[in-house]
Amino acid sequence: MSIAEALAGQAPEAADAWQLLGMCLADNDRQAQADAAFERALALVPGNAMVLRNYGVFLARYGKALREQDQPEAAEPVLRKALVLLPEQASAWVDLGVVLRLLGRIGEALAAFRKAEGMLHQRGVDRPELQDAINGVLADAGRPAEALAGARQLIVRHPQHAPGHETLSNLLWENGAELAPGEDPLGEFRAAARAQPGNRGLQLAFARMLMAARHADEALALLHPLHQREPGNALLDWLVADALDALQRHEEAAPLYAVAARSELGKSPEFLNARARHAFRTQRFDLAASCAEEAVGIDPSNQEGWSHLGTAWRLLGDEREHWLFDYERLVGYTEIVPPPGFGDLPAFLQAPAATLETMHNAGREPVNQSVRGGTQTAG
Repeated sequence: MSIAEALAGQAPEAADAWQLLGMCLADNDRQAQADAAFERALALVPGNAMVLRNYGVFLARYGKALREQDQPEAAEPVLRKALVLLPEQASAWVDLGVVLRLLGRIGEALAAFRKAEGMLHQRGVDRPELQDAINGVLADAGRPAEALAGARQLIVRHPQHAPGHETLSNLLWENGAELAPGEDPLGEFRAAARAQPGNRGLQLAFARMLMAARHADEALALLHPLHQREPGNALLDWLVADALDALQRHEEAAPLYAVAARSELGKSPEFLNARARHAFRTQRFDLAASCAEEAVGIDPSNQEGWSHLGTAWRLLGDEREHWLFDYERLVGYTEIVPPPGFGDLPAFLQAPAATLETMHNAGREPVNQSVRGGTQTAG
């Protein structure tokens, strides 16, 4: 770094020196300074292919990092600038599509994904992750029939791709009654798991899908031989514990949760929340509170962890419940006054109801959500 800084200082009119400095700064996560250094290089040699390429690659990586840090609003302009400099970056188009989807701009997200798909197709590259993302966006756009067709094509081309099977099962779960009457939403996934016993990722993904679909007995039967082959595997301890817990076999689940907690999973908010749910079921509210406190300590924005913590405090008679839930400020009644043009409240409520009904395209709830007997808006 010091050499690059010295070069730029000694030769302030040398574009290569500023470009080198930009790359060094980027490698040291000094993104704003790296951006300024690349801009200086580009100002010295406008249109230079090498500077444009390196600057575009830097911006694409920076935009992806912002997206992974859950900053989609900041990532979008960075990725768009990268694509102005280097429009043939298929990976940057993919990242832009992910960002736009997170921002709820579904049409633009689909266009970005299609752009990347076209580029990769010209290069003879078929990436199942991209096609799976396209299928998801089609579902978000209220086009489940197209998404379902795409998901079927994907697992034919890539039968080993677990996320593609998950997408197909989810689409059939929510839309199968209309689009594929009588088809088992888990049928293709189950057949793939049986045909590929050595595909560990597929086996675990199917076990999770079975749990989400409330088939804990089948999940346990699937996990049992894996668990026997890999004693001491903390992830399998956790999954088996979840299945046992769902089957009300809490005493068998408890030691498996305890063993998994002593592994690296003990620092995973997802695992801590799962163990907290087990603790609630067994009325160990002190354990539930301990797990929840750890979860929110690791991830202060973990909504499930906070809900567990507040519930545990309430059950333990801990006054901090009132600080967290703040019933006086956060809970109340509000009268809805019909706006001008509507004679009464029922007449007004018909208007948003008509809009909402067009947004609920599925036939049942998502498999991994807690709602029962209803549907959820796409995306």
